[in-house]
Amino acid sequence: MDSFNLSVLIDLASRSFDAFAGFVVTGMNSNLVIALFSSLAGAFGGAIAAQRVIERSKRKEVFLKELRNTNAAIMVSFSICNALLALKRQHSLPLYEQYTKDRGKAEEISKKLAADENVGDEPFHYLADLKTFAAPSVPIETLKNLVFNEVSSHGRALSATSFLEGAYIGLKEVLARRESMVAKFQDGTIGEAETPYFYFGIQMPSGHTNHEYPDLVEAIHSYINDVIFFSSKLCEDLAVYGNRLRDKNKRLAKNAPKVNQPDFSTPQGLKLIPPDSDYSSWLNGFKEVGNKKRTLL
Repeated sequence: MDSFNLSVLIDLASRSFDAFAGFVVTGMNSNLVIALFSSLAGAFGGAIAAQRVIERSKRKEVFLKELRNTNAAIMVSFSICNALLALKRQHSLPLYEQYTKDRGKAEEISKKLAADENVGDEPFHYLADLKTFAAPSVPIETLKNLVFNEVSSHGRALSATSFLEGAYIGLKEVLARRESMVAKFQDGTIGEAETPYFYFGIQMPSGHTNHEYPDLVEAIHSYINDVIFFSSKLCEDLAVYGNRLRDKNKRLAKNAPKVNQPDFSTPQGLKLIPPDSDYSSWLNGFKEVGNKKRTLL
């Protein structure tokens, strides 16, 4: 019995009660009238009970769908974070750390030469890391659809998803640009004598400086950190939301799936996830304002 039929039945029962009440008022208090009243009362009560069952069933259906979509969003965000953590650990972090160390030495020598200071007789040796790597293919569109359309999220979750997407797009662009510049080092477009100046972004004998390559290395490191940070925060916020959703619907949560709990303890221990202090301005936008607390989702 659908809700329309139940509404009609309830309306008919109500009208019948009013009609038979008139008989009672006029003195027709017979056994037949009492029996009819009892029958109508049972029908009326049964209709209300059935309506409540249907409404509860619909609430449970909505709750379970929201919970499943929340879990799906957590796992998609978790997979994105893991993919970028692997990229950072295997490729970008070794490149960034060695490059930063070598560039520091190159800049120090360049400054001494510019100031006509003695740099010693020992030549500066470095090993240019010209290995290229691509951004992993990750389900950004799936995540966006879940967070924006399938989960009742707002505020920080939406912001984190938007920043995550922007950082991933930026990462693909700077990786492609670095690959193009590496090709110039390898095919001789940038000559061997010029390579150190372009590679480290130090001043050339002509007085010119090209910062393109060091800027690309810095941008790659920054964008990867951004994707990792925002995807990990999104996982945490969605898990909080899922648990609140279950707590709010305790009567409907029996046999419902548990909320996925992402564990970032290992990458945090390896310091692969950037600290909150690097993103304090973004995080501060979602803290308590006066006596009102902004929700995470």
